[in-house]
Amino acid sequence: MADGAGAGARLPPGQVLRRRGQEAQRRLHLIASFPAIAIAMHARTYYTYIHLCMQMQHLAVLVELFN
Repeated sequence: MADGAGAGARLPPGQVLRRRGQEAQRRLHLIASFPAIAIAMHARTYYTYIHLCMQMQHLAVLVELFN
């Protein structure tokens, strides 16, 4: 990339803090949603295949966060 925005480009300090804050918010959201995901996975109701895939994706992200 000619503009220097490649994978190794450094962010200004303000942007670094903002990005870290956004990542922390995402982690908190996923952790807070874990009980709802667990309940949904064990509920005896009909879920579409796409819905189950999305739930499993959330669980996989949580597993990655705590490993």
